Amino acid sequence: MADLIHNFGVEISPDGKSAWLNCIEGLACSPGEIMDLLKGAGVVKGINSDKVEKAAQGHKLLRSEHIADYILPAIGRAARLEYLVTHDVKPVLREDGTMNFREINLILNINDGQLLVRKVPAEVGEPGYLVTGKEIPGKRGKDISLANYVGKGTRISENNPNVIVAVHGGAYKQFRSGKVSVLELYNVKGNVDYSTGNIHSDSSVSISGDVEAGFMIECEEDVAVMGLIENANIDVKGDLNVKLGITQGVEPVIVGGVLNAMYIYNRTVVQAGEADIREMISFSNLFIKGKVTAKRIVGGEVVAKDDILVEIAGSNRHESKTSLTAGLDLEKKKQRDQLKELLSEKMERLQSLDREMDDLNRWMVEFEKKSDEVVRQIAGIDDSHIGKKIKDSIQKKVSRLNECSQEMLDVKESAGKLKSEVEVLTREFANPAAKVIVSGTVFAGVSITIGESATLTLKKQAHRIVFQLDKKGQIVQLSMLG
Repeated sequence: MADLIHNFGVEISPDGKSAWLNCIEGLACSPGEIMDLLKGAGVVKGINSDKVEKAAQGHKLLRSEHIADYILPAIGRAARLEYLVTHDVKPVLREDGTMNFREINLILNINDGQLLVRKVPAEVGEPGYLVTGKEIPGKRGKDISLANYVGKGTRISENNPNVIVAVHGGAYKQFRSGKVSVLELYNVKGNVDYSTGNIHSDSSVSISGDVEAGFMIECEEDVAVMGLIENANIDVKGDLNVKLGITQGVEPVIVGGVLNAMYIYNRTVVQAGEADIREMISFSNLFIKGKVTAKRIVGGEVVAKDDILVEIAGSNRHESKTSLTAGLDLEKKKQRDQLKELLSEKMERLQSLDREMDDLNRWMVEFEKKSDEVVRQIAGIDDSHIGKKIKDSIQKKVSRLNECSQEMLDVKESAGKLKSEVEVLTREFANPAAKVIVSGTVFAGVSITIGESATLTLKKQAHRIVFQLDKKGQIVQLSMLG
């Protein structure tokens, strides 16, 4: 060991993060002897075993070989949330494998004090070490503020600061942000009719029967209808879940969230954030801000900002004209078009003012050339009334010149703002990545549009087709695989 110590030396950096093996000459020895040498010098962590092997075998190393480095501390697992209840609005699977469309779990009822969300705290990572063996504490993972996920009707438990519980019984709601709420549910036993009058509610509503024609539902949250909706006026800020369907009528159906129904038949105006129709949309006009999913679409117009997914589109009956438009926010397009029209009026006004300014400027140049002569003429006129009329005429010209100049500045500023708004809306209303996906049959006569593309009207029926835009902005048809 004395010879070994004679031929090798160990140096440790002042901060304990690195160590070097100073080699005087090669020497054949065991790796264990060099490890003992390092240990004796206080180097116990982060040792490069490959270099120890080479040194032991007498391989020529650098005169001062970097033999050990400190071990970085690890960052622990971030805090995470465990949702203790789940709610999927979809048909129930029967034991025989078929779907029961009459049972779709429209509402998930929550009990007072029920546990909803559990926070799993962030963990501390594995410690690191200096080469001397001194421990460097591990780092704690990113934390989550549970308070950010507390919605209406919920609170953080007094007994456990890592749990969200229900304040009262009601309908469970989980938002896209992850926030949860328990909404006090207003139950209508039977139909919405003369016995109930119109419904105006700030909380969720459950209706065990139908919504009859001529009545109204206004709701700030979700609405579940176990029957059907007749020609009633519907304005729901949350989701609308209809166990049966929406029948014909001219009263609007406006839904801020997801519209879930078995069918929509001959409805003039249906608007929603998203639409999931389990059976058929027929002869209706839908304007959807998200995607549309339906088993069949026959007749009418369906416009969606995102994709349209349908099994069967159109019909072999000539009277069923079916129009499908994906990638278009119709409301924003209308706003854009209105602003463009207003911008066009502003530009026409600017041109008119520009022509008037040219005439006034020419008049001003001529007036300045003859100003002395005009003043002498006015002074020589005995009739003071005529002289005053000439002076007033000149003053009006000068005033109008100033007015035109200011109005042009105002109109230019207004036109600039309008142009910016038009550009923003133009970027926002169209979604060129959207698709119309037909998983079954699309019949001849169906019209397909994506964004502001030219409309494609099918000449013959096709099967399992995806309609999307190519790089030139033209609609192409791609066969689905499988």
